[in-house]
Order: sequence, then structure tokens, then C-alpha cells
Amino acid sequence: MTRRQKLAEALLLPITTASVLMLGLYTLLWGLWVANPFWSVFGTAELFGYLAQLAPEAFWGCVAIVCGLVITFGALKRRYKPLTVGASTAFFHWLMIAIFYFLGDPLNTGGITSLVFALYAAFLYLNLRVNFKDDKESPYILDNGIH
Repeated sequence: MTRRQKLAEALLLPITTASVLMLGLYTLLWGLWVANPFWSVFGTAELFGYLAQLAPEAFWGCVAIVCGLVITFGALKRRYKPLTVGASTAFFHWLMIAIFYFLGDPLNTGGITSLVFALYAAFLYLNLRVNFKDDKESPYILDNGIH
């Protein structure tokens, strides 16, 4: 078996609860940080100007909080629907954040970080669709990747 085949096979294995929780908790914490009423995150750098033109930072924070909570709930309860909804929403959220990071300041590392989280959310969504398309109610979803 070639290295490419091994990599493809490894990527098709069911994802673990801990790895899903990392995405959910990071998204939740990011949202809490941005939505916090005690300081202004968007006022710290020009790159947030694009986001602020679309909606206030409380909106962006609340979107991230909801995404994080849905993903975390889905991971802890091992439920297919919340995980796929949370992962797809998190993908669009993190992709939009990455795009605006790059538009505001292409050299800022926040764009790369956000893009990685967007790609991870897309991978999570696709992994769930591939591995659990016929067994959406399984109590073993995300049980350490072992069925």
C-alpha cells in the first residue's frame, strides 16, 4: 500500500470526540471573547473594519457561540444532526472570518488560523457524511473512532 493510500484510508476513519470538541470549544471561546461587552475586539485593528461594516461584533460573537455550543452538544451527545449543522455553520463562519482577515491585513496570522479552522470544520462535515450516512442515530458516533 502506498503512502497516499494510507493517508486516504486514515482520513476516512471516523473522527474522535476529543478532536470535535476542540473545534466546538475553540469556536465557543472565540465567540465569548468577541461578544464580551467589557471591551471592543473590533476596535483593536483595522482588519476588523470589514466585519464591523456587515454586523456588530456581538453578532459575530453570538454566531460563533451558537456554532460552538451546537458542535459541543453534538459531540458530547454523539448526535449526527447537531454535528453536521454545527460543522457546516462553523465552516462558513470561519471561512468568512479568514477572508476578512486576509482582506484587512494579509500578513496577519489570524487569517491562516481561521482558514485552518474552516478547513477542519469542512473535513468534520465530510467525515460525518461518509462514515455515518446510513447510521445517523448510532449511539457510537464519535466513540474514539472505533465501531
